[in-house]
Amino acid sequence: LYSSRWSFQDLEETSERLTIQTRELKEAVKHRDLAKQDYDELNTALLDERDKSKRLEKVAKERESECSQLQQKLDALKIELRK
Repeated sequence: LYSSRWSFQDLEETSERLTIQTRELKEAVKHRDLAKQDYDELNTALLDERDKSKRLEKVAKERESECSQLQQKLDALKIELRK
């Protein structure tokens, strides 16, 4: 009877520990899922910004090329006007 009582008490303690650990695990999983969601959102925003940056770099290069062509035309016109 005495050893049964200890076994029952041990069983109760183990059950309580498992309940607490299960609760803690569920909380940890919830935090992990929220962190993953935050990461995914930030990663998507970062990719969007990188795409935007690449598009703007392309536009800037096109503008530089246009400016260079216009400068060459202007230089040619200046030379022609001096003649």
